[in-house]
Amino acid sequence: MKHWLLLPLMLLLGFAQEMVKVNVNFYLEQTASEPAFYDWSPEERKAWLDVKRIDAPFNYYYSHDPIESLHSFSRSQLTTLKWGLAVVFIVLNVLLNFLFLKWAFDDAFFTKLLLWMMAICFVLAGFFLVGGKLISMPEPGYNIARKVLGFMQSPMPALVLFVVGRLRSRI
Repeated sequence: MKHWLLLPLMLLLGFAQEMVKVNVNFYLEQTASEPAFYDWSPEERKAWLDVKRIDAPFNYYYSHDPIESLHSFSRSQLTTLKWGLAVVFIVLNVLLNFLFLKWAFDDAFFTKLLLWMMAICFVLAGFFLVGGKLISMPEPGYNIARKVLGFMQSPMPALVLFVVGRLRSRI
């Protein structure tokens, strides 16, 4: 039963990673069209980005609270931060998913299955990312890879395998 104690932690991690990723992606997307942006002071950057935000309470992408420290990063630092945090969040989520399944079943079969599932997802994400670039369709490739990576950065792998494990024990 202690495996259920991990679920709130997994959900909190999801909210935290979403907040950070939305901020970084918003920053990178909005500033791509303004080459001089990164030459401005943090105060000028904040003022310029505040104008880009819209009052849309149900559109979190535009209405989120900004992370003020991002105003002092360069574009390359933000890009490095984005991908570095993706790796950190994947590792943390894989560990939490692993613990969830270990505590739920205490059966190496499910933890091995999780690791295989994650490896396949990682290869699939890479395939779509690289494949999209190779066929001159980087945006769709990136979008699909992002969905696959999003699955990896969630409690969904453990929950899917938990259901499979429960069904398996009843058959």
